[in-house]
Amino acid sequence: MRARRFLVILMVVSLLLSVAVSMGQAQGPGAEPVNETGAELEQGTLYEAIPIQGRLSNSHGVPLNATYNIRFSLYESSSGGTAVCSDTDPVHVTDGLFTAYIDYCHNNDIVGKQLYLGIKVGSDPEMTPRRAIYAVPYARSLRPGAIISSSSGYGLEILSSAGTGRTGSALYAENTSTGNGIAVWAKTRGTDTTLVAVNEGSGPLFKGFGHGGGEDEIRINNNGSIESKADSYIFVPGNAFVKNLNSDSTRWDVQTNGSVKIWRGSQWGVKTIYIPITLPGVLYGQPVKVESIRIYYKCQDGSSGYITGTYLNVQTDADSGTSLISSNVDHKATVASSYSLIVNHTLSANQGILGLFLNLHFSDDSHYVQIGGVRVQLGHHHLY
Repeated sequence: MRARRFLVILMVVSLLLSVAVSMGQAQGPGAEPVNETGAELEQGTLYEAIPIQGRLSNSHGVPLNATYNIRFSLYESSSGGTAVCSDTDPVHVTDGLFTAYIDYCHNNDIVGKQLYLGIKVGSDPEMTPRRAIYAVPYARSLRPGAIISSSSGYGLEILSSAGTGRTGSALYAENTSTGNGIAVWAKTRGTDTTLVAVNEGSGPLFKGFGHGGGEDEIRINNNGSIESKADSYIFVPGNAFVKNLNSDSTRWDVQTNGSVKIWRGSQWGVKTIYIPITLPGVLYGQPVKVESIRIYYKCQDGSSGYITGTYLNVQTDADSGTSLISSNVDHKATVASSYSLIVNHTLSANQGILGLFLNLHFSDDSHYVQIGGVRVQLGHHHLY
């Protein structure tokens, strides 16, 4: 059959296609765009159907008048391969002219790729060659790798979205690479800010989600406070301790690693040492939560000298405080060891001084208890 030319308008792209068709085609009504359930579109709905207009003739160039089943397909190659998407509809042709719509081709089917249009009428083979779909000049600025530039005003303006959540975002960017791909890269060379976020409501300025999904991993609130699910850790060396009472005979030697070996001295019995822990009550506008403490220690002889009590208080005033931990469990390990106690206390702007008291039991003055230090685990998230 001899190819004839007809005009096809695909999205906002003007194409000239050569088409050859036969006369004996199935008949049916003209095609209108429908949604994926088969229902006609509601008034005012902006749908993803792609409009096509064309001119259809027989092998002698005579315009046709009938209804034909026509399949429109989009491909990523000029020949062979599998269609990215296809749609078959009964199309009414008058004096060779027709209007049709390709349904079921979505934004993620197109995404700026070079595509080719294939057309099959009735039982005839798909026409060849396929026709490349070219962008009009302005549409080229939206292809992958495009540069959108403006000497004044916005380079790219996303007007609005009335939706909620991720699906209602005014701008959504995703890099599907499992390697080192970056979804959004912002860069400036001047003295102004690289990225600005404004929330005129009451919600956060920024949320960051980790791989596991669910809760946000980091949040910058409208008042400038910062919350993070990542914990912080404060270390206090053992040699920061002081004697509980000035009259105590406790003696000690400081070690090069910051730990301290403690003996009872001439007075027998239990000795108490005090380790001050100074913390920020509020950090970056967010109340700090003391989640746990861990004490690092070693006993020279677990039967002659060991830790017999662990107590943690928080100062609430010049002459008052609140008990956070009161543990009378013995710790007698003769190798470098540690133990942890849960606190779960949120500090306020008027708090931040913790006092750790350790009761040390000594049977004699020959054996020491070595205190390596204390680690304090801090949380910075209001959902904890």
